[in-house]
Amino acid sequence: IVSGRVPVDEKDKSGEVKVLAGADLLTLAELVPSLNGATLTGRLTSDLTLTGSGSDWEPNGSLTIANGEFAHPSVPSPLTGLVASIGFRNGAAEIDEARGNWMNGQVAVKGRAPFSLFLNPNQPSPQPFELAAEFTALKFDAVPALAAQNIGGEVSFRLKVSGNTFEPRN
Repeated sequence: IVSGRVPVDEKDKSGEVKVLAGADLLTLAELVPSLNGATLTGRLTSDLTLTGSGSDWEPNGSLTIANGEFAHPSVPSPLTGLVASIGFRNGAAEIDEARGNWMNGQVAVKGRAPFSLFLNPNQPSPQPFELAAEFTALKFDAVPALAAQNIGGEVSFRLKVSGNTFEPRN
């Protein structure tokens, strides 16, 4: 459901468009050819409001994913049981919760990325992006190539990344 008002005058910032939607991720993934053999399943729901006008829109609201699964030929084990909640507020996209099962262990992610990084990815942002991931009890024998060689064991670790640009630097 899409409803609202889009002003014709660029100076009129009173526009508001509400988007309430639900979609099957498998259907949406078929529309994105750059996934290169990846499969994505689950349910996506949105409750978004865009305010502003013309080229100056501010999103607020949330996207959620339930019962998700992601698999790709280059990833040794699928990510299953994926649930995520992403909020759009205060000029940023915030991963409030993203968790799932991987390599018979668990993965949890939280983070924040200012919209300015998406609008100008090669320009430093006044606000940094932040991403924190925790990988718990990942089992090596969940990877068929390792299990075939009798390689076992498990690993847990945390990863934190932050910065003001997506541009790689040496």
